[in-house]
Amino acid sequence: MFSVRSPTTARLGAALSAARRAPAVERISTGARINRAADDAANLGVATKLRTQARSLAMARRNVNDALRASEVAGSGLSEITDRLQRMRELAVAAASETLTDTEREYLQAEYGELVDEIDRTARATDLGGQRLLSPYPVDIAITIDSSDSMFLELPQIQAELPALATLLADAGIEARFAIVDMNTFSDAGDGSRILSPLGANLAGPLSAFALTGVGGMDPYSVMLDLAGIAPLAGTTTPEALLFDDNAQQKIFIHISDVGRETLLTGVTQGQAANLLAANGFTVHTITGVAGDPTYTTLTAVTGGSINNMTGFGLGVDTAVQNIANSIIANFVDAETISVQAGTDGSAASVIELAFPVNVTAHALGVDDTAITTAAGALDALAQLDEALHAVNGHQADLGASQNRLEATLNYQQAAIEATTRSEGAIMDADYALELSELSKHQVMTDARTATLAQARQLESSAFAALMS
Repeated sequence: MFSVRSPTTARLGAALSAARRAPAVERISTGARINRAADDAANLGVATKLRTQARSLAMARRNVNDALRASEVAGSGLSEITDRLQRMRELAVAAASETLTDTEREYLQAEYGELVDEIDRTARATDLGGQRLLSPYPVDIAITIDSSDSMFLELPQIQAELPALATLLADAGIEARFAIVDMNTFSDAGDGSRILSPLGANLAGPLSAFALTGVGGMDPYSVMLDLAGIAPLAGTTTPEALLFDDNAQQKIFIHISDVGRETLLTGVTQGQAANLLAANGFTVHTITGVAGDPTYTTLTAVTGGSINNMTGFGLGVDTAVQNIANSIIANFVDAETISVQAGTDGSAASVIELAFPVNVTAHALGVDDTAITTAAGALDALAQLDEALHAVNGHQADLGASQNRLEATLNYQQAAIEATTRSEGAIMDADYALELSELSKHQVMTDARTATLAQARQLESSAFAALMS
């Protein structure tokens, strides 16, 4: 048995196979005109660049949307603070009248004082995803105190003078959190420390309960790394991180000891500890009982801190506290405005500087020290409240301008995304009308070739039968 296949039949078969592999079928099934680089190498690069730009614009639009939501939250907080100030002004107007007695003004002052506290609470609580919008971040301070028995002369003075640090910072309008840490090798075999109170607003209470626990050396270098949450880098095996706020304005250690004691419980050196602490944003201040004690020179110098002295009876702690407070106040910065990446590159034109965060705490507005317990005090409060309202109104106006700008940016970005996507589509997307027309043509050709091939095969069969007969 054998078959005869003419050249015509072979050509028809090849044509049919080619028709089945028609590019139009692939383009219609994928919706893309370019399915591989070989389809249109030059335009593929252009389309890829346009797609990158469109995706980047979409992410930038998300940034602007987030900023707009933050501005709305900030606006709500400012409105609440405005309401509090207006109510305070009403109370001040009432208290300024000499028809009231001092007792009646005390009633008004009670509400007035609560409103001052509420302004602070609102300013510090107004945030979006942990980002403060109406107040600066706090300062976190961990105070490590040598609890060796040799500190019995200094401890009473430390307990008496150190709480003034909280007062000095509060008077400067700085929100601070304090922690008290006992340092003695008997406290913890791992690093010689024990957290007596975690970071919080209260300093005087935990400090008054501090007690001496024995004698022994200590390793303040590894202790500070341990408490800072970076102990694993120093090889400490018993981390006791105090959970410093990552956004804290300043992260500070104040180490107090009558003498510089070191027992290297880990292999960390003073230089290594200083570099690790500085790299993680910590500052170290010391108060020791040895004048010119060089023990902590590197630790304080590298971290930007200070060395302070006290006598054997703790005298000089008050001066040390004032020096440390001055350093904290000098390095404290107000709320920094937010930058929004609204474009697709690193140019200045791609960045929008917003009019917030702002600082509208009671201290920043100048109303924290006002009182309406006398008619004269009420009149002074009126003047300060007017200034505070003017300041908040200015912030609201700036905030409104930022919102308008953000909304305009959103509109532009949407138009740009649509235009860029259309441009990419013009290159990459298949023209369905054209492709369907091409597919129809190929289908007709395929049908015709199939019919012709069938007839050719029928003729071959007839010819073969004639030859065999």
